[in-house]
Amino acid sequence: MNDKLSFVPTSSGGLRPEGDIASASRRALLQARVDVIRWLSAMSDKAAAGKLTDADRANLDAVRQHAAVVSSTLAEREAANEAEREQARQVGSGLDADALASQRAAGAIGLPGAPRPTTANGGIVGGRYRQWFPQAAASMDGWRDGQEFFSCVLGQRFDSRLRAETHHGNTGSSGGFVIPSQLSSTVWDSVIEDSVVLSRATVHPVTVGREAIVPLWDTSDRGDGAIAGVSLNWETEAPASDSAVQVAKLKQMIMRVRRAAIYAEVSNELSEDAPDFMSQVSSVVRRALSYGIDMSLLWGTGAPDAQGVFSSGALITVTRAGAGSIDYSDCTGMFSRLSPASVNSAIWIAHASALPKLLTLGIAIGTAGSAVPVISGASGRMELLGRPLLVSEKAKPLGTTGDLSLVDLSQYHVALKGDITVDVSQHVGWRRNVSTLRCQVRIDGQSGLSSPITPPHSGDTVSPFVTLS
Repeated sequence: MNDKLSFVPTSSGGLRPEGDIASASRRALLQARVDVIRWLSAMSDKAAAGKLTDADRANLDAVRQHAAVVSSTLAEREAANEAEREQARQVGSGLDADALASQRAAGAIGLPGAPRPTTANGGIVGGRYRQWFPQAAASMDGWRDGQEFFSCVLGQRFDSRLRAETHHGNTGSSGGFVIPSQLSSTVWDSVIEDSVVLSRATVHPVTVGREAIVPLWDTSDRGDGAIAGVSLNWETEAPASDSAVQVAKLKQMIMRVRRAAIYAEVSNELSEDAPDFMSQVSSVVRRALSYGIDMSLLWGTGAPDAQGVFSSGALITVTRAGAGSIDYSDCTGMFSRLSPASVNSAIWIAHASALPKLLTLGIAIGTAGSAVPVISGASGRMELLGRPLLVSEKAKPLGTTGDLSLVDLSQYHVALKGDITVDVSQHVGWRRNVSTLRCQVRIDGQSGLSSPITPPHSGDTVSPFVTLS
């Protein structure tokens, strides 16, 4: 593979490939696609201004052909890579005992490639689509690539390869069409990479029906020293009486996946003329999915969306020392209210507007010493009091509740259906020559705790979810 591939301008104002597409590396192919998209964007602006010439239209056909070759080459590479990854995931056909031992060893020291931990209630902490849905076939359902699939849906053409979404009695286009599992895997993995919650929560894949039934121990009250109603009893030689028998506190959490959709208007003319147009649309849809899901899992109220982390009954709100500010005492106060079981897995989430306050926090060393910064880290990764600090626009601005939080997201549960459905309507925007694209997912989320934890020996309650007022 080589990186010697680019699209260069021609004398007529078009683009031509410089280098061998077939032998180009993935990085070179992606950059070539970026070059084409930029050129198409300029042509779109030109067309909107009514300045598109016959030469531009001729160039457009040539660029479309080049872009189609680049896209198909990328799709073939991704399909080959996915096939290799799928083979490696199957112990009987890809991983021998030594490979499995190496994978587990990598996980022991925090390196990528290790199996994600599975909790006692059947959920998977973090992970990727293939770990959530290992039985899903890595298939394109006969489609050459995503561009061909989306073009068929957008054009509302009948094709036997389309799989109708049939939940709740919907059939055919009335319920949309399920995108191929290989595309679902790509979309969900992209959503996870940009996610704050989904990449760290305990995920319960829903493969049948629409419910995830999660058994949980009720550990909210440890005031008597018992955990979920069970404690250690020291016995004498005399037989124990029936009064010593303890009843374990087990509860059942039922999550029903909720339907959420993105609606996007697309120009019919642009979708017909621009090569790889649906790849651009799907990129925006993926980012919108990631952002919308994260906002719901963080701030949702439970109706009609998920019950987010900050709507949980287990949330502890610590009163800040000074209005509109963040002090060192605020951080230590929050840490003291974090459940001890969550210390090794909690992260800080802060809004960008809180950074000036956080970065100037320090611990004074006497009268002659220099202040020791509270924030540490390098290469863009920061830690606060030994735990990772994540800066996100999904937090609330400085001075409002939620500008700084300390949370263990593995204690938040997510139910997820792996299927993603898409549908297109040309009726709403018929007079404006636009089509409306609908993309639907089904997901739900809620905390495994309904209240803060009462520790033994009295003291303040603690929780895996702590925020600043």
